[in-house]
Amino acid sequence: MTTDTDRREGLLRKVRGLVAKADATPFEGEADVFRAKASELMDKYMIEEWELAHKTGDLSALKPVRKNMDISWWYREEDEIAAPLWSLYLATAAHCSVVCAYSKAEWGSEISDEGLYVTTLTVPVFGTEQAIAFHDMLFTSLMTQMFGKLKPKYDPNLSMGENVAIAKSVGMKYTDIAKWLGHPEWVVPNGSGGWKTADNGKMLREYKKHAASVGENVNKANPKVYIRSYGSGFVGKVNERLRDMRNTPVSDAGNPLALAVRDASKLAREAMEEEFPEDPKKKGKALKVRQRSYDYTAAAKGSRAGAEANIASDAGTLRKSKEIS
Repeated sequence: MTTDTDRREGLLRKVRGLVAKADATPFEGEADVFRAKASELMDKYMIEEWELAHKTGDLSALKPVRKNMDISWWYREEDEIAAPLWSLYLATAAHCSVVCAYSKAEWGSEISDEGLYVTTLTVPVFGTEQAIAFHDMLFTSLMTQMFGKLKPKYDPNLSMGENVAIAKSVGMKYTDIAKWLGHPEWVVPNGSGGWKTADNGKMLREYKKHAASVGENVNKANPKVYIRSYGSGFVGKVNERLRDMRNTPVSDAGNPLALAVRDASKLAREAMEEEFPEDPKKKGKALKVRQRSYDYTAAAKGSRAGAEANIASDAGTLRKSKEIS
């Protein structure tokens, strides 16, 4: 009797055979045909490149490299979103079997294309070339999706009150809303190094008028607490989904994904420890930001957005990354 495992093994042998033929033939056109067929099978049956390597016991495909990744986005964002962003970076790194030597993060500087002096921050990461590239893409995709919810687009077809209501529903500050509405002149120095609005209460009046017309209450949530809590909810749900993806068997022969992740992570961590042997007297500290109060309503909204976020799946160099809901 043929089992699901037998069928899976047969598919893996077929794909490995096609890849071997593509590598062996001296004719580029023929090689393209073999790779296209292999790619088609991998896409149809959700075969990942780590399976091809792991099933043969060949861990050479998991050989880690070191790259210094730019994490300047971390300190350029305000404190309220920096903590969830860093959690998302580490969660996606773990999912991709990438190890971050975050205690070795280094400051630097460079000249931008506009000729400006820009401060940079890089962190050494270890993993396969493919894993590091996939991690960079996955993190960027999820960060963009989260910001897309937190930073909505201004709709010129709506009234000022309606737009302010949308902005307040995602925790925006009035100083940011003024610029978002196209009125930067409404933002002025507050005399103590910060900024305040100078719109004579117009935004709030329009917001209250709109809220009354639709029977809603004015949102009085602390913007910073809201954004941080929303980000925490989003990242928490995404991390939960990533764990479920890693723990879901792709055959009835146990959990090969867990085995591959274990091997890749182990090799990446060994590479990091070889380059940065820990001095027991000097423990590195992770990047941290100041914690604030928690908004459970915002966290719930973030969690729902995280549940709906598209999480890209990588199947190696033979085919493009795709989106799975």
